[in-house]
Amino acid sequence: MLHTIALIVTQTAVLLAFSPFLIGLIRKVKARLQ
Repeated sequence: MLHTIALIVTQTAVLLAFSPFLIGLIRKVKARLQ
């Protein structure tokens, strides 16, 4: 159980770290599509 919680916490931290990069990427793709 503790292992699963630690895994979720790690994944959340990684997602939070990558979110600005992902948002920038999505904006670039949207700008290209328009």
